[in-house]
Amino acid sequence: MKRIAFALAALAVIGFAASPGFAQGKGCADEMKALKVTWDKAAAGPKKDAAGKEYKNAEAALAKKDEKTCHAAVEKAKLALK
Repeated sequence: MKRIAFALAALAVIGFAASPGFAQGKGCADEMKALKVTWDKAAAGPKKDAAGKEYKNAEAALAKKDEKTCHAAVEKAKLALK
């Protein structure tokens, strides 16, 4: 009985550690909130437009629960605003 409990606990820890949010530290939704604040303050122009397109790509990826693609789109948007 103790072995089964130990095995289940080990699986729970492994499952938690393997989740995308835990592995990458900060969730994409949190990064998107910070990006939105920066985007709102940016001057109108091609850089803001490009960042807006990437923000929409990040939203779509987040809706599909694709954290990796979401993070990539957020990074592209940050670069576009620089």
